[in-house]
Parts: sequence; structure tokens; C-alpha cells
Amino acid sequence: MIRDLEEERQETLIGSWCLLTQDIEVQVSSAALPSWEDNFGPGVDLGAEGVLLIREIAPALISFIRQTIFDPLGAYSVVNPIQPSIDTRPVKKGVKPQLRIQGPPEPSSADEEPEPERKARIRAGGLGSMKYVLGMLG
Repeated sequence: MIRDLEEERQETLIGSWCLLTQDIEVQVSSAALPSWEDNFGPGVDLGAEGVLLIREIAPALISFIRQTIFDPLGAYSVVNPIQPSIDTRPVKKGVKPQLRIQGPPEPSSADEEPEPERKARIRAGGLGSMKYVLGMLG
């Protein structure tokens, strides 16, 4: 299934999955780790499809992980792009509706993760992921 995706999507999907396994929030990492280990973990046969895929896309995967370390918000925007919104107000006859692209939404509540914390989590996940992937390739 993953092999059917374009290479860029493969690196984003596998890179994001790897980042989740290295997340500093234990609830997040413990939710992602079992499925990761089933597909890419140390107990998986070196000829298994998941391990071979990691080796195939290693340069692109390392590039994705590197971006999370040096530009965590840029990597976040790749995984969570800003969604365009369409003005749904009634329009006057003969006037075309306008497409507006909104900036990132303002944090709406105390539940939103502050930007410095988000950057730190992504960066820490990137460092852990880089260590894991390089160890896997070594």
C-alpha cells in the first residue's frame, strides 16, 4: 500500500510515523510504536518490505527528518497544510465568489499547543528519528 504512493508521499507518511514514535509525549509515542515496530522495528526480517522501503527512500526520508530538525514549523505545514476557504456569503448577480486563503488559525483555547512547544516536540522527534533511521541503515 505505501509503495503505491509517490515517493514524496512515502517519505512524508513514513517520516511522520517515525516522528510519532519518537515524540516526547508518551501517550503519542506509545500509540505509534507498536505498529511501527511491526513494520520497521528491530525484530523485522532485514528482507521485509518495510525495511527495504526505508532503505530505498532513505535519502528523501533523511531530508524530511532533517527539515523537522532545522525548520519544524515548515515540516508541520507540509504535514498539516493550510486549508483554503471559500466565502459562502451570498453574492450579487454577475459577481464570482472569491477564494480566500487564510493564515494559520489563532490558538482558540488553552488546549492549543503553544508554538515554542510544538517546535520543540517536532525537533526532538526529528532528532530521535534521525538517530533511529541512521542506526537502521548502518
